[in-house]
Amino acid sequence: MLLVAAVFRLAYLLGLWASPLFLVNALRGLDMATYYQLALTFASGQPMDTATPFFQAPGYPLVLALLMRLGAVSMAALTAAQVVLGVSACVLLYELGRRVFSQGVGLAAAALYAVYPLAWYYGGLLLSENLLVVLLLAAALVAERAFDRPSLPPWVALGLICGLATLTRPNAAVLLPALIGCACILMRRRAPVKLMTAAGAAFGILILPAIVFNSLAAGSLQFVSTQGSHLWLSGNTQYATGIYQLPCGPALSPASAAFWLLDARKLALFFSNQEFGNNTYLAVFQDHLGGLISIPVGFGPLAALGLVGLVMPPPNVRRWLPFALVLGLYVLTIVAFTIVGRYRLPAAALLCLPAAALLVRLPMLLHSHPRRLALATGAVAILTLAANFDLPPDVAVPFAHSNAAAVFAEAGDQLTADAERLQAHQTRLAAEARDPHACLQLPPL
Repeated sequence: MLLVAAVFRLAYLLGLWASPLFLVNALRGLDMATYYQLALTFASGQPMDTATPFFQAPGYPLVLALLMRLGAVSMAALTAAQVVLGVSACVLLYELGRRVFSQGVGLAAAALYAVYPLAWYYGGLLLSENLLVVLLLAAALVAERAFDRPSLPPWVALGLICGLATLTRPNAAVLLPALIGCACILMRRRAPVKLMTAAGAAFGILILPAIVFNSLAAGSLQFVSTQGSHLWLSGNTQYATGIYQLPCGPALSPASAAFWLLDARKLALFFSNQEFGNNTYLAVFQDHLGGLISIPVGFGPLAALGLVGLVMPPPNVRRWLPFALVLGLYVLTIVAFTIVGRYRLPAAALLCLPAAALLVRLPMLLHSHPRRLALATGAVAILTLAANFDLPPDVAVPFAHSNAAAVFAEAGDQLTADAERLQAHQTRLAAEARDPHACLQLPPL
């Protein structure tokens, strides 16, 4: 299975490297180039600009810098190294499935992520979600061990993993406190307070340098990145649509009904089958690369299987609980801010486990619980169909404002016709928009 995961990812990368679209990783102003430039600074040992705090969390650029010091300096080499992250995610899924369910479920979960086309797609981009997938799966696995057999190594490892995840994506900061709280409720008087304290210390030691640097650079107390308020406003203002766009209009109060209605919409968008553009535009990659990336399997069907599988936990719920907590907290913290297609990659990896458990159980349900099988099958079908809803116009307009237009401008004449096609598509969507207060302009080509 690991060989399958590696072969699919490498096959996709070979096609991507031969395409001008690979240049999207070098476009100034996009996340990929920002991560790469910061990694170069770290790898070269150059002093940091002490007047500029980290807008994006520094964990992923630090990993890229380590790879650069090991010889993977070019963007192609770095994306090739990310194949190891994809394969590692399959290993972690197998081990999680084996420990929580059975060896068969572990193999099925690893297989699902090995052949998930969007994992190959994002693996060709220098984005922090590729690392976050591994860290969240590792956190769920180590937390299961810490809950099952409390000892110092798993609790300290859990603190370190949650610290690395926070340095990669700051919303992961909620994981360790939530897992400790859950363990206290389950174990009560037997809760290993000293071990939990050690986990908290390991967590704090990892993230403290970034907090101190940002706070000194900004002149006020800051977290590991300063991006949080920007993402909050991009998804929680009066004219927010649910997916990422530049902040527009006054912020909504959590005490208002409009705030919670918008959160409900974001939750629906999160589990939709649309792959929302941000730094890249999936449809353009599919048009030019074809082949593997054109396999019509999106997030929606996988999410449907996973959500139904979640309501059918294993007999040992204690082993299942850490995993369910990591998945639930990650989804909720993303929905609380704003929806971007790539933010769903870690959720897709986590959902492979309950999806695999459901698929493995289906033959058993056919013989022993046909009514339950009918309910599960019907629920998956309904959720899959619901995930394919058409985007409302006020969502479609900012969705069309992907930075793919910049790819065409950088890649040269070969993509001119496609640039004109995308511009026409954006113009049509803008004309159909219902919101007169749209705050985004069509990007220049």
